Amino acid sequence: MNNFEDVLEQLSKPTITNLKHTDLLQKELVRAKDKSMLSVWWLLVPLYLIIMFLMKSFYMPSYSLMKSIDELKATQPFFSILIFIIIPIIFLVINLNSILKIYKL
Repeated sequence: MNNFEDVLEQLSKPTITNLKHTDLLQKELVRAKDKSMLSVWWLLVPLYLIIMFLMKSFYMPSYSLMKSIDELKATQPFFSILIFIIIPIIFLVINLNSILKIYKL
């Protein structure tokens, strides 16, 4: 019985040096982070325009946010649709795709 106890005391926990799934997960997380940062910058462009319009309406009382946006739509209709609708939707889809790749939902 003493021999068996000695053997048990000498046993140690096995160590695993490199796991393949950690490398794969790390690569996907880095890719998702890069894509999401790019998406944040592109989503900041419409936000920046809205803040500019709000500042314009604050400093020029005759203007309002909606009047400024309507003015932009009247002068450049495709630009306003691109900035406020198409770009945010595209980057929302890109972010969701990155999240789905990470979590494999």
